Amino acid sequence: MIQNKETKAISSTEFHKLFSKNQDFISFFGLILCGYLFCYFNLSFLWVSTISIVLLLRFWLNAQRLESDQLKTDTSDAPNEDEKSTIEHLIRHLPSWVHFPDTQRAEWLNQSLLRLWPFLHNSIERWMRTKLQPNIDEALPYLLSGFRFTSIHFGTVSPRIGSVKCYSSNTSKDEIILDVEVM
Repeated sequence: MIQNKETKAISSTEFHKLFSKNQDFISFFGLILCGYLFCYFNLSFLWVSTISIVLLLRFWLNAQRLESDQLKTDTSDAPNEDEKSTIEHLIRHLPSWVHFPDTQRAEWLNQSLLRLWPFLHNSIERWMRTKLQPNIDEALPYLLSGFRFTSIHFGTVSPRIGSVKCYSSNTSKDEIILDVEVM
């Protein structure tokens, strides 16, 4: 007697769940296979280290993506959870000027940096080539002499200042201590 069994198609969500459970095994097996192939073809250590760095970078970026996805799902599930725990979780991701009342926002400084950045970039580059480069060259031993900056580029996006705190107590009268959060 032959029984006719119905075949059931796997939906995309079920496939994703199945693949995510076996992803660690697949990654480990792929790493072992790559190691075997490198040894089999007598490839240099440089190839192995380059691919290892690329894989580590991939895993780190994946972890960052998962963390940001978790934060998004935490905020979207807020009405279903305990309100106090949701607020405590979200407070951890706020800037420092919210947590510490003695720090100040530096939005005016951010606007100034945004407008001055192309000019500051040229000034800093000139300073690095005329002042910093000779000092580094003098500090290096003779075998490493000839230090030069070949190219200096700070990018087109200016740095962002999160908060600024000025310490006035426990300092001498000719001293200013600034705690600047650069993002």
